[in-house]
Order: sequence, then C-alpha cells, then structure tokens
Amino acid sequence: MQLNNLQTEAKNLVKDSLSKKIKVLIITGEAGSGKTTLIADLYKDHSPFDKVFVATLSGRAADVLRKKGVKKARTIQSLIFGKPKFEWWQRVLIKNSKIKKSFQERGAKNLFIYDEASMIVDWMDPNSGWNKKEHDLDAIISFANLNPGEENLLMFVGDENQLGPPISGRPYEYNFSSCLSPDFWIKKGYKESEIRYLRLGESHRQSKDSEILNLSRRMVKTSNLAAPFYDSKSIYKIDHHEIINQFIQDFKKNKYSTKILGFTNQLVYEYNVLIRNKLYGENAAHKLLKNDILLVVKNNYFYPDTDFLNGEYIEIVGEPKIEKGNVITLEVPKVDLNGRATKKLEKIDFSVDYATVKIKTESKDSLFKTPVVEIKVIVDTLDIPMHPTSSERRVFENKIQAWLREDFFVRNPDMVKKLRNAKNKDEKYQREQELQEEYEKDPYFNALWVNWGYAVTTHKAQGGEWKNIIADFSFHRAHNFNWAYTSVTRAISKLYLYDYPIEGLDEKPEYEGFSDKSLFFGKTFNKLFGNKESNKTNENNDLQKKIDILEKEISELKKNL
Repeated sequence: MQLNNLQTEAKNLVKDSLSKKIKVLIITGEAGSGKTTLIADLYKDHSPFDKVFVATLSGRAADVLRKKGVKKARTIQSLIFGKPKFEWWQRVLIKNSKIKKSFQERGAKNLFIYDEASMIVDWMDPNSGWNKKEHDLDAIISFANLNPGEENLLMFVGDENQLGPPISGRPYEYNFSSCLSPDFWIKKGYKESEIRYLRLGESHRQSKDSEILNLSRRMVKTSNLAAPFYDSKSIYKIDHHEIINQFIQDFKKNKYSTKILGFTNQLVYEYNVLIRNKLYGENAAHKLLKNDILLVVKNNYFYPDTDFLNGEYIEIVGEPKIEKGNVITLEVPKVDLNGRATKKLEKIDFSVDYATVKIKTESKDSLFKTPVVEIKVIVDTLDIPMHPTSSERRVFENKIQAWLREDFFVRNPDMVKKLRNAKNKDEKYQREQELQEEYEKDPYFNALWVNWGYAVTTHKAQGGEWKNIIADFSFHRAHNFNWAYTSVTRAISKLYLYDYPIEGLDEKPEYEGFSDKSLFFGKTFNKLFGNKESNKTNENNDLQKKIDILEKEISELKKNL
C-alpha cells in the first residue's frame, strides 16, 4: 500500500532522525488514519537503522500488527524482559527480570516503535506495595539507553482519544499516556530539537460519509459523548432483547466479523454464556466445544514456532478432550465479605480440568489458511470473568496458580525429593535449575489461560477492528469519553448502540470534517515549538485579561464597603 503525504513525512522524519539528532518521534492520528500501515512500512524499510523493534502493551494489538506484516511484533514486557523464566523459591514462581534483554540482538542503530501508545503505563503508586521498581514508560526509556554507544530513536504511535493507561490514581490532567506529550520529554531532560510530533490525516477505516466516523469526530470535538444519528445504514439503536439475535445473525455470516463490547468482565461473561446457549443449545453446558471462539488472556511462549499473546483470538477446530485434574488440598488466604484476601489461611480442596484441543488463530483473510496446532487449555480459566470484582477474580486466579504448582509436584515427586535432599548449596542450585527446566517443558503447567471470545471488554478490543460492533453502554462508567470513542471506532461498517445515554438526533447532523489539531495540545504542531513567540504573546494577553477581571472585582468590593 502506497503511503500518503503525511505518512511519507513521518517516514522521512525517521530517515533524517540520526542526522538531525532526533531522539523521540510522536505520531498521533484518529482511529483508522493509517498508523498501522506506517508501522508495517517502517518494519520493512527502516533505513538508516540496523534493527527495528515493534512492541505494544497488549497481545491483541501485537497480533493485529503481525497480521499486517510486522512478523516480530511483541508485547512491551516480552521485548524488554525477554521470555519469562521461572525459578524455584518457596514454591512460588516468579518472573526472572534481572537482565533486560530482547529476543532479538540489537544493532548499533535501533528504531524502537511502540504502538497503541496512549495506553503505556506512565505512573506507579508508591504506596501500592507492588514490587516493580519502574513503570512501563520508565522501563522503555531505560531499555533504549541500555548501551551508551548505540544511536536509537524512540517512536510512539497512538490515538490520544482512545483508552489511557489501565491504572487508577494517575496524577495527570490528561487521560493518555505521557509518552505522547512533548512536555513530558522536556521535563525528562530532552532538548526541544530532539523531539518531533506529527499528526496523521483522515481515517480510512470507515467510508467518508459514514455516521460512525461523523459520530467519533463530533465526540472528539468536545471531548465528550455526542448525540448519534440512527441512519439505519451505519448506526443502529438496539434493544436489549435484540442483542443476542443480532450478534448470531452477523456471526453466522462471518464468525470473525462481529463483537459485543462491554465495560465489565462480568457483563461480557454473561453475554458469552447467552451467545453459547443460543449457538449450541444443551451442548453449551460443556465449557469447550468444537467451533468455540476463545480469547487468550495470558501470553504463552511454550509452543514451538507459535506464540499465543494476551488478546489473541483462537478457534477450536476439533473435538476437545477433557482431562480431570487431581483434587489437591491447598492452603490459601481466607476471603473477607468484600471478596478480598486476608492474612488468615484456610485449607480447601481444589481441582482444575485441562482440555487438549486443536485450534487455529483468527484470520479475516479467506485466502490465507492458518496452521492447526494442538494445545492444552486450562478449562477453569473460563470462569474467571464470572467473579464480579477484581479482588475476587485475583483470588480465583491465585487458587489456579497454587493448584498448578502443587499439581506439578504431585506429577513429579522425584524432582521435589531430589531438591529437598540436596547436600549443599551447589547441589541445591543444580536441582533448582533442573526444576526450572521441567517447569518450562511441562505442557500442563504451560497450558493456555482463556476466556470465551464472542463478547469482550473494550480494553481488550483496543487495537482491533470488526465489520460489526454492538456496544453496551448500560454501565455508568461506559459513559466516559475515551471508552465510548474507543468502542465506536472499533466498527468498520455497522455500529449498534445499546442504552446509549444521549437521545438520537431527528435530523442528519452536518458532516464533521477531519481536524488536524491534536486536542491535548490545542494547536497543530507542524513544527513542534515553531510558534513560541506567538504563544508567549497569547499567554501575556490571557494574564492581562485575568488581571483586568480581578481589578474590576476589587473595585466593586470597595464600592460595597
């Protein structure tokens, strides 16, 4: 695909970055404006850099990039820390992140591209007790500066109007990640001349006369929800009792063309149950069936030549073979009335089922046949979203993790015996290394964690696009601008709105043209700091206006004394 003028300009900035000593390049643009196309082009032709590394926060976004030709797109964690290693330490498995290294060797000149950058975590609560020493953005900066002799460019690509970092308590006025703000980099010590910003052009996801595109732009104009126009061509109002039937109708035409988006995990779990009941009838009582669509919820690098990334969709193409797990007595934290783990321990009997299934990854390209792979799945992970709070979900996940560890020991008693009978530190270390290797080779311990993939949260959907989207606004937090905008812009052709909080328009609204302004800067940055003097003048004028108003108020107060 040939690049347009703005994409070409962005590519030229990359080409000239070393000679102009540019260290940070920020590329923004509305959903569908060609950001992924630009990344795919730079992946093929990244001159003058020796190596290009492409990463994103979620596995879903990395999967989208891979399907667009960026074959080695990864999650940020796997790029920076490499493949997770597991160590024995008081029967707890921990990620080995002592050394930051990527899967691929670095060159003397490296281009690091981070997609869906609005979501990159840029803050860490110092009181959270979390043992991470740095958040993702700090880790990205440290990784880029790992080898002082290298010449590197950090390129951040994102839509400032989409969902921001998935954390609460951020002390910033804006919702998007700080990596998209030039001010952040200046405060980090970068020079103005080392930073470039470019906003890409119009969306190509929807047709230019699409009311979906018009609605999203009217949202952006006010940074708020806008009234939709139900034209019955691209935007439809849908009642609750129609949702499942509409989904099934579209799904049967093309199973990869439609998704239901909701705000909470519990809501999408309920939708998934209703959809499976409609599709499979009485057989839906079986948690896994042939033709089921699943969503991978944890990165998995166990299977040779096939990585399964968090957010990737897979389809079961053979009959699942269920294998009952051992019933094991676990010692786990007691849970309080709010579903939170306490410091008190209790013993429970717990078991997990496995399924051996043949699967293929989702592909919208009818000419490309994806390979069939036989894998193991942890069946009980399908029940995680049914728990209403994050605390309750975490407790259930921890029970599964604890059971996986203990089950490994039940199946490998000799390994544990050798470790316990180690005569000295050297022998103990050797046994621990052997145990670590067994962890990494064990197909049960490395089985996939999955949810059903018919309905998903918008946080999981970011970075993807589907022909038809049904967006559920029934939860009050779904009225947030960023969530609504991200949900709306996942749709290519048809958007169904349920319980949208603003009444529809009676008449077709005026077409909202593309704005080349980035709303969080309030102006177009053709040259990032080109209008410095005029900015200063405007600031002085604003200050003078405030002084005049205060003087007037003081004068009025004096009169009343």
